Amino acid sequence: MAEQPIPIGSRRSPDSTDLHVELAQRDQEILRLRDLLMTRDQELGELKGRIAMIDQASRSLGDAVARIPIPGATRVLQALIRFVQRATT
Repeated sequence: MAEQPIPIGSRRSPDSTDLHVELAQRDQEILRLRDLLMTRDQELGELKGRIAMIDQASRSLGDAVARIPIPGATRVLQALIRFVQRATT
């Protein structure tokens, strides 16, 4: 009589159980790292948005300062604005 084939999934040695546990742990670690990466990406996006807002506000302030008719004050204020712009980048 011919021997019946045994399905692959039904053969489990102690090594394959360890392998399944190790794969499950690896999958959990991958998910954890993915979640961390997504969180960092979201934080980075929020910070870039804040920097863009600060940059836009400083440009608007710079444009307003350029319209001030006092010659000495304009240079001082523009230098101060450039200093603030460099500090945010």
